[in-house]
Amino acid sequence: MTKPHHNAGALRPLGPPSVDSSFRHSRYLAITPPVLALMFALALWLALDPATLKEITTEGGLVERPTELLYFALAAAMWWWRRPGDDLLGWTALCIVFVAFGAREMDLHKAWTGGSMLKLSFYLREAPLVQKLVSGAVVLMVAAAGVFVIRCYAYSVWQGLRRRETVATTVAIFLGTMIVSKVFDRSINILAEDFDIVAPVATGVLVGAVEEILELSLPLVAAIGFVQHRRGNLS
Repeated sequence: MTKPHHNAGALRPLGPPSVDSSFRHSRYLAITPPVLALMFALALWLALDPATLKEITTEGGLVERPTELLYFALAAAMWWWRRPGDDLLGWTALCIVFVAFGAREMDLHKAWTGGSMLKLSFYLREAPLVQKLVSGAVVLMVAAAGVFVIRCYAYSVWQGLRRRETVATTVAIFLGTMIVSKVFDRSINILAEDFDIVAPVATGVLVGAVEEILELSLPLVAAIGFVQHRRGNLS
């Protein structure tokens, strides 16, 4: 008796799909956190006065703190559940990148240097040598990890998008959400500095809320991609 051939057109059992099946085969599942984040930001803006909303979404506030913790939790989960067949260097680089995201949200670079360790002026001004050496080492490590991730996975993600693979779609959603959040982050300042357009207070608070809550959705999108990858959901 020949073994049945499984293909895209094969008949499947009748009945409602299980939650697991729905999760595994939803290509656009990762769009859910950013969409809910936008809706939640708008709902808060409509329900709260600007001062209260600004207090909730300010740096180090109720929204940003979970973002930091989620990045660290994601990195820990990825490291804990790695498999013998995983590329150890690639996995390590990804964990470093997510830890760097969490540290950036916590403004640890400012707590350590009083400014930005990414600016050349920090290394040229008077500062303790140890502070400069540690900062430079951290920057080089994170940069190396980021370059390694791009070199290892950019092509496969691009090919996965062309094949309409789920994990590649999730990666694209993550990058797209990150870009949109950065646009919101800089939009008010760009309008004021470059075009002399001062946005109303309510508009500025809404933009800030959208940016912070979108950032909160990023580690959730990454977590979805991690689970999809672990479940072998590639189509």
